[in-house]
Amino acid sequence: MPQPLDTTLLATFLTVAETGSFSGASAKLNCVQSNITARIRRLEDRLGGRLFERGRGGAALTAFGRLAQKGISEALDRLSSVEKELTEASGGAAPLRLGAMETTAAARLPRLLAELRQHCPDASVTLQTAPTARLLDLVWNRRLDAAFVAGPVDGERFHATPAFDETLVALWLGGGDATGPAPQMDTLLAFGEGCSYRAAAQAWLRQQGRADVQVTEMGSLDAMIGCAAAGMGMTVVPQSAAIRVSEAKGLTARPLPAAHGKITTYLVSDVSTLGTDLRI
Repeated sequence: MPQPLDTTLLATFLTVAETGSFSGASAKLNCVQSNITARIRRLEDRLGGRLFERGRGGAALTAFGRLAQKGISEALDRLSSVEKELTEASGGAAPLRLGAMETTAAARLPRLLAELRQHCPDASVTLQTAPTARLLDLVWNRRLDAAFVAGPVDGERFHATPAFDETLVALWLGGGDATGPAPQMDTLLAFGEGCSYRAAAQAWLRQQGRADVQVTEMGSLDAMIGCAAAGMGMTVVPQSAAIRVSEAKGLTARPLPAAHGKITTYLVSDVSTLGTDLRI
């Protein structure tokens, strides 16, 4: 009988497919790139086919790799579900796979996670940050149990509990009217496509005839605020995330009009798998 597939190899394969590169998977898994390469070669040898085509743009799935991705993803999801059920049956605490927008993770979750740790010291929680669109996709495909996302949320696909009401503010270096129109800047510093705050900022700018503002994508909240403080452009973030740093960095904070700047953050889960309400 052949030996079972090593789940570490399977998880590594899915991470390379998700990040689109061996270096990206190395950073995400916190291991050297040579280990990533060795794991993928072992998996290819075991499965009998080439999983990736590597080039300057990264690592692209082959047709065989796309087929493997679907089957492996489904298999790991089933394994995770079985593990969770068995853990619950044995009286233990099943791990909670939680997702959040980076701004929510930075400004809102430390207190909540500390309270969870206090009341449930044995609780196991993993956290993944991503824009709203990506988080909803991960919840829908059962790669996350729940996630904090910016509304509105499709009630037919997700169970959604209102968590926080956020006020978006525009931040830029220097003075100017904090109650007037958008500053005359050519660059918006924002997260990638799928970020609800970016979409709100662009809708606000279009309303003021500023549709020509270029977007420079950033990978973290600290990067956006730091680059705004360096005068590289304007950024739009929740007031809860900006309140501690804007004044210290000499940034002007201007709340967006309510039509664009009032956004509710929801805790969402997949309605088809939710057994009990997730309370915060």
